[in-house]
Amino acid sequence: MRRWLLLLPLLAACVTEAAPLAPAVWYSVAPMPNPPRVGTVDRDRVIEAFRKSQVFHEYCAATTRERERAEKRGDQRGAAVLGVQEKSVLAVRDGENDPARAVPVVLIVLDRVLPQIAVTHAVDIIVDEGSWKGEAKNVIDVTDAFLKELVADEG
Repeated sequence: MRRWLLLLPLLAACVTEAAPLAPAVWYSVAPMPNPPRVGTVDRDRVIEAFRKSQVFHEYCAATTRERERAEKRGDQRGAAVLGVQEKSVLAVRDGENDPARAVPVVLIVLDRVLPQIAVTHAVDIIVDEGSWKGEAKNVIDVTDAFLKELVADEG
């Protein structure tokens, strides 16, 4: 638990950086085969579906609840970090950020399904559409798999 508390300021700093922090790589296996099987994601479509999804709205509500609990406990530092995180997720929800800035939040919330999507679609790495420049065994679009996961969380 203490380790997580030490990482919260780093997360807050990442969330509040001026430049977009969206990674081109959404998921990858280690060690990476050469050449890898590449899955691509249409970032804009996933982010738009994510912003409308129930799982994201639940994540927003949970972040607010955790900040309020930290305030009640008198944990000023924890409340401040959670407040920054809350501000960031609310900006994603309201569409106030550059869509690229939403990717870290998407990856945090959907972390549990990334390996499943990779295995199901037989890919070694998932990247933003158009960002893969190296050699690849194949390149397939896995955007619909992300969209299905977001819809599945609603049902």
